[in-house]
Amino acid sequence: MRTALRTTPTRRPTDPDALIREARRRQRIRYLLTAGALLAVCGTGTGLYATLHGNPPPPQPSPRSGSQSAAATRESTAPHLPPLAADVLMWPLGYPLGVGNYAGPPFVVDDLRTGHYLQTGKINLCCGDYQPLMITVGRWIVYVGNDATAIRSNLSGRPRVLGTTPLFAPSAAPGHVWLVYVGGRAPRIRQVRVDGGALGPAITLPARTQLVGGTRAGLLLQNRNGRLRLWLPGQAMRALPGNPSWGDGFAVTPALIAYGTHCRDASIRASASFEPNTGFSVCSTLRVFDVRSGRVHSFAAPVGTTGWVPPEFHLENPVAPSGARMAAEALVPSPDDNRGRLYVLPIARDHRRAMLVPASAGHIFSKAAWSPDGSWLLYQGPRFTLWGYDVHTHEVRSSPVPCCRYTIMAVVRTG
Repeated sequence: MRTALRTTPTRRPTDPDALIREARRRQRIRYLLTAGALLAVCGTGTGLYATLHGNPPPPQPSPRSGSQSAAATRESTAPHLPPLAADVLMWPLGYPLGVGNYAGPPFVVDDLRTGHYLQTGKINLCCGDYQPLMITVGRWIVYVGNDATAIRSNLSGRPRVLGTTPLFAPSAAPGHVWLVYVGGRAPRIRQVRVDGGALGPAITLPARTQLVGGTRAGLLLQNRNGRLRLWLPGQAMRALPGNPSWGDGFAVTPALIAYGTHCRDASIRASASFEPNTGFSVCSTLRVFDVRSGRVHSFAAPVGTTGWVPPEFHLENPVAPSGARMAAEALVPSPDDNRGRLYVLPIARDHRRAMLVPASAGHIFSKAAWSPDGSWLLYQGPRFTLWGYDVHTHEVRSSPVPCCRYTIMAVVRTG
């Protein structure tokens, strides 16, 4: 039996804040994966099977509408998504986390050029409490197989093992990832090209730290207290403005780090129909830190919301490919504390007003992703289906593709 590999540094009993965040993180990942499994078995698996064989599943009530009438009006008038040269990959795990090396349900692949979608077992993710489980690197997908594994984004060819470790993190170097080797107090990392090549030299991280990702200003680490730090080998670790925690992260790219500050712990109520008792964080301010200039863009929680909900690093990528904008979800008051709204945040302009994404009010933790050119934000709309928001025209488009209660949702370029 293969057991889950712990990817977070051991917490000291005298650090209650870190213990709470670690418990919340592991609980949340378990709920995400288990919920994905239940959806795959009970909903998406049968629904997709029926649809692929000519029998669409019966309509479901919309989780992404402010009211039944508003959802019906929006859905009846929204045109369908135009053809896009991209595939959407969506994946739920099919067995409870960390129990054994069991293959989950296959990936769901939606071809946005034709509107057709299918299931494939070409990518076989392994179980375990890994973060990340999968990332996109150019025209490649890197994921946790038996070890860190890569395959072309069009799923052609055979998967290739990158190194003898399941742990990896994104790199600031195009086409590369960092492989992480744990053991003792200080992990070691080595960089490798995804499309082939020898491993780079080993770098030993500071004791009791964890690699989050690479940036152009150094490596983003989580220290033993759960705080984020920037580090260059041979230099001291540097704190980020606001001294954020790892669990309050939104995204890391080579150019920026997005995170929440002034955060509090919250949870979905036990009476909720979806993901009851799941812990999460709510932040009054979302900050976007430019790693080169040191400039910080701050976004207060929108009026009418309780605060921003960080997805944590690598569970999704809310930053558009251009780096000019990002998507973020804010919690709205509801009886079960399980409602959110999506917003688009311009981070390359001085004018920084969060723009509400229409028809996007629904359960928190549903996934969103950007089209390869960054012009469309794809998200869960009414009737549990994939919708798109055009950031240039501010129009919304619908589709019949089931979406987005998955552990992983990624968009890759085709053609």
